[in-house]
Amino acid sequence: MPLFLVVANQTLAGEALLRTIRSAMSWGASFHIVVPATGGEHQLPHDDKHPVTLAGQRLEKILTLLRAEAAHASGEVGDPDPFRAVSNAVGEHDIDEIILSTLPRGLSRWIDADLPERLRNAFKVPVTHVIVEIPQQPFTNSGDRPPPLFR
Repeated sequence: MPLFLVVANQTLAGEALLRTIRSAMSWGASFHIVVPATGGEHQLPHDDKHPVTLAGQRLEKILTLLRAEAAHASGEVGDPDPFRAVSNAVGEHDIDEIILSTLPRGLSRWIDADLPERLRNAFKVPVTHVIVEIPQQPFTNSGDRPPPLFR
């Protein structure tokens, strides 16, 4: 079973990322999700929650969503520096592909830091860069029940 490393923060529940994950699920992939603990001052909108708390909440939501759809998924809150977060995860897991999800150019600090290309150059696995246009929350107005991943 191929293992995909999914790296995202604000875009974790974005539709473009979920489509990419659904596609990989359809042929049996499993996932390890890393949410870098980026500071709240860099969030859209600004969030005063502690970065580790915010990242942990997002991680738990996406893991609940994926597991409800029978995906094999694990995850962790990563280093605030997304490159280090990926490096740590790649060092601990046998990763077959990296899926990096970012905000669009102009909003994304990760694109500004050339993270997609840096990951391609540093690791010997494919890197898929998914741009999520509008950050979405997976559980808005739905209580504790996650929405279906497959639509």
